[in-house]
Amino acid sequence: MTEHLSDLIDRSSVQTEQTNPSSKGLHSLSVSRCVDLFNQENIRVIEALEEAASAISVFIEALVPRFQDGGRLIYIGAGTSGRLGVLDASEVPPTFQIDHSRVLALMAGGEGAVFRSVEGAEDQVDGAYSQLEALKLQENDTIVGLSAGGSTPYVIGALSWIKEKHPHLLTALLVCSPIQETASVDHLIYLNTGAEVLTGSTRLKAGTATKIALNTISTTLMIQCGRVYDNLMVDLQVSNSKLEDRALRILGQICQVNREEAFALLRQANGSVKKAVLMHELKISQEEADIKLNEVNGFLQYALGETKKIDLPLPYQGSLKEFVSQVKGDVYCIDGGATKSELSVFDIDTKKQKGKSRRVGSLNIHEVGRVGVQRALHELFSPLSFHEKEKARLVFGISGAGREKEDQLILRVLLSMGFKAEQVFLRNDADIVLEAIDDHGLVLICGTGSHCVGVKEGKIARAGGLGRILGDEGSCYFMGLQALKHSIAAEYGWEEQSSLQKRITKELGVDNVRNLIQSINSGEMPKQEIAKLASFVFEEAALEDSLALSIVHDAVDALATILQSVLNQLNLKKTQVHLVGGGFRHRLGLAEALKKSPHLNEYHIDWINLAEDNPVFWTLRSCVWN
Repeated sequence: MTEHLSDLIDRSSVQTEQTNPSSKGLHSLSVSRCVDLFNQENIRVIEALEEAASAISVFIEALVPRFQDGGRLIYIGAGTSGRLGVLDASEVPPTFQIDHSRVLALMAGGEGAVFRSVEGAEDQVDGAYSQLEALKLQENDTIVGLSAGGSTPYVIGALSWIKEKHPHLLTALLVCSPIQETASVDHLIYLNTGAEVLTGSTRLKAGTATKIALNTISTTLMIQCGRVYDNLMVDLQVSNSKLEDRALRILGQICQVNREEAFALLRQANGSVKKAVLMHELKISQEEADIKLNEVNGFLQYALGETKKIDLPLPYQGSLKEFVSQVKGDVYCIDGGATKSELSVFDIDTKKQKGKSRRVGSLNIHEVGRVGVQRALHELFSPLSFHEKEKARLVFGISGAGREKEDQLILRVLLSMGFKAEQVFLRNDADIVLEAIDDHGLVLICGTGSHCVGVKEGKIARAGGLGRILGDEGSCYFMGLQALKHSIAAEYGWEEQSSLQKRITKELGVDNVRNLIQSINSGEMPKQEIAKLASFVFEEAALEDSLALSIVHDAVDALATILQSVLNQLNLKKTQVHLVGGGFRHRLGLAEALKKSPHLNEYHIDWINLAEDNPVFWTLRSCVWN
């Protein structure tokens, strides 16, 4: 123990040493409540990794060329963090068939500390100096310090020593508490896991996040160095029967051969999966395969050239009517908005809804990020059993979907939950309704955002949908933002005060709306929260508030303009327009005002208001009945 209190560092400000209010009374919880608490808290791990994704990516991009040039990846840590570094360093070589000297780990207290704590080892600022000198560091090496609290003397001292002795080495520090950046650290990676369930026990959330981050760093590094083909570990060492069996399955998958053929191939290639693939696909000898791999630095995809194309899984690519024609049983219809998502189950046999609809958070990746999408999907489908998932068919209409990157993300989450790509029909929230239109028609969306899309004899036309900065004119967000603007102007005396301004101030629970200017401009105030203010605009407009009436009028003009644009692009004078989204749900809202817009006088429009329905469910039902 420390002899004098004055020599003891006060770590009460370190985030990982804080008390977690969610686990107060932990000692009195039952087993099931403990398990529930841990599961709930572990969600923060994924959120922390999502927030740190950019920092992790930038670090890996700096690491790759150094490693490809012969440099080493070296972890330095103490306690749980150090053991996780040792674990990752020991697992990479057999997984990717690289020399054990390429990925290393230094542990405070030496190898013995991996299994049994060495008292005081992590407090030695110079504890790693001799270990680092023994490594004979090279300029292309990369050092990653691991310290949950961000203050471990052994780790911080090592990084400072490295930058002093070898200023051109790349350094990174992975922490789970906020710290100030220092000159000794090139890349600071902060995993904000918050306070632990058991105060100070960083083997919990901090340890879990660190392990996942190290998995991500080392595996991505190996992918970028050609050690992976498709999602297969084609450079594994066939060192035991389990790995030999895996090698046979990898060969069977890539080369489309049976187990006996794969076994013979692996023998001919002396246990090298990559060489076996080239020998089979290019009809060459083992020696020629070896030369070809050396020419492309071991990248199997480059050695194969154009002979092998990897097809990424895609959702069902046909029409919804074709998709439905193959279904027997239940179809899960998911309307994914920017604010919330709704699931309704359609029974194909009875052509009716089964049970009550359920609502979860947004599935729009641009609004809630990958973690939010994963959480909402798990909330929707985790209750399903394996057999229910096997039989289920999923039809999505999601705000912000329709681009390959976003669709692949949603699909990957569903695949990880046990669904297959062919079970999934995925479109954006406007295009899904077009599936029910045979010849011509339009879909106008007014929810958190706004968007119009139409079809005529197969030709598609669009307007709006450019997001909160460039577009979303006429949307609930547009109306909420206008209400905020005018409220602030009235507070400054630039405009007259109104009942809407007083209502907005009251509903937001603030003394002055102008105090929110920074959070509005920075995006800190969520788009969904701003969009919710539209309901107060409608209510005040019904009470003849002039400002509210003016905002509604502007929204109607904006929606009529994008609607008119699509009508003109398709040269349609008479057609149906389907109204979708919460903006059309309010009985004092936009639907009736839009029908009377002078911009649309020359058109003969049959209006179909789907605002009260799940539009995906409505579309599916229309397809089945037709």
